[in-house]
Amino acid sequence: MLAAATVLFVATITPGPNNLIVSHTAAMTRPGFVLAPASGIIVGTVGLIVLAWLGFAAFGQVSDLGLLAWIPVAILAFIGVSMIRSGWTQAQGGGTPSVFEQRPVLFAGAMAAFQITNPKSWLLALAVTGAHRASPSGTLFDLVLLAVAVLVFSIAVWALAGRALRNVMDKVQVRRWLHTVTGAIMLAFAAGLAPVW
Repeated sequence: MLAAATVLFVATITPGPNNLIVSHTAAMTRPGFVLAPASGIIVGTVGLIVLAWLGFAAFGQVSDLGLLAWIPVAILAFIGVSMIRSGWTQAQGGGTPSVFEQRPVLFAGAMAAFQITNPKSWLLALAVTGAHRASPSGTLFDLVLLAVAVLVFSIAVWALAGRALRNVMDKVQVRRWLHTVTGAIMLAFAAGLAPVW
């Protein structure tokens, strides 16, 4: 179980799209709204672990996926553009909430879909499942509990970091800058996931 916990912890605590989205959401939105992306990340990741445990392999080679390979790219690109747009409309006094702030269930669903369609998430699920199966007493129930605990901890750390940034968010220029930079990073992550044929 220690091997699975270590792999899962290292993969979920290090910076990446999930953690950046959680931190940004905690910094820029109302308290408690971070539960929308957090629940999507947890449901999607645990779903992948269950599928990997049941013997489903990853979707295969990214080049074999066709249009499915573009789903995580589109999700991150849409989130990035939404962040940038939200920053500029707020700077102009519009204060228009992003589409995700208006529809938290959509946000949770987008994050779950990102987990399920992201090849890197599949690699994590397969590595964690393999490490846990190597333990003689490893069960799926234990692995799911472990995954939820580690994910909740990692998400909480990044959400608290985001909330700490809230103190410097009193200026519109700072908020616009943070929205723009975070959105641009999301677009870069999306470009990095784009399949190359």
